[in-house]
Amino acid sequence: MITSMIAAMGKNRVIGKNNQLMWHLPEEMQYFKDTTLGHHIIMGRKTFDAHPKALPGRTSVIITQDPHYVTPPKCIAKDSIASALDLPKKMAKPKLLSLVAPKSMLKPSTWSTAFI
Repeated sequence: MITSMIAAMGKNRVIGKNNQLMWHLPEEMQYFKDTTLGHHIIMGRKTFDAHPKALPGRTSVIITQDPHYVTPPKCIAKDSIASALDLPKKMAKPKLLSLVAPKSMLKPSTWSTAFI
């Protein structure tokens, strides 16, 4: 399994505002689609909720602390990055796993327990 992080980041390290991208660059959006299509993507609940539905052709893994969160079709809810990273390990064929995350999920402390 390949685990990757994918983000469009400005020179000042900004990746978004109010759960939206800071810009719309068609080439970047196409790269994101080509890279993640057919694979799992991990994102926080607020990032997911900012979109009207799951991204087509991908399985969205939503990190949430809400045990009552109801996921739409083709989505999976997990309570941590570590539990989300375990999903592809249970599949017959390794897949690419991409993290699409807000700044709070990109902190090293968030990831430290995921790779132990």
